[in-house]
Amino acid sequence: MAQNCLTGACLCKNIAYRITLPASESPPKVIICHYTNCKRYTGSSFSANIIVPQSSLQHIKGSPKLYSDRSNKDTQVLRELCPDCGTPFTSRSSDDQEVIAVKSRTLDEEHRLNCAKLAMEIYYHRKDKWVDEIPPASALTASSPAKSVPASKPSVPPSPIQSALSYFTGYQRASEGWLEKVNRAFLISTRSHFPL
Repeated sequence: MAQNCLTGACLCKNIAYRITLPASESPPKVIICHYTNCKRYTGSSFSANIIVPQSSLQHIKGSPKLYSDRSNKDTQVLRELCPDCGTPFTSRSSDDQEVIAVKSRTLDEEHRLNCAKLAMEIYYHRKDKWVDEIPPASALTASSPAKSVPASKPSVPPSPIQSALSYFTGYQRASEGWLEKVNRAFLISTRSHFPL
């Protein structure tokens, strides 16, 4: 049977993994989690994940460190991270032996782009308010490597959010439509509101 393989690694590349799925399956879609501990674990305002069968994930280089956390329902949440660079890899409930949440940002670029559709957001009621304030990418213009300004008001200084987006993405990625993909995939798409 044909297979579809997704690969990924941590920042320092000391840990790498492969996810093997049947070729007949569509690429996994992203699920954004706004749960407080998930945000803390990723150091961000949300955790972007793909959900795959645990049996499909194999570490092909190195071994992640396992951290045991507690959910709001007091169940054990197992989180894997790189012991060297700290990159978060996975989260899974100790009650669920079937699936695992893989942090989508750890996927290699070509595989991450294939898993760029948003399925839903969970714990939406815990979402940071500023996330919805990010303007759509169509309102941003990449005018320089360190600065993005609203297209309709070029004389207005960029907001802190626009400056941060521009700083981290740079002109080259913005010119390739990267900002549009991020905003469309994570912020503009239809959202499912499931306050679990």
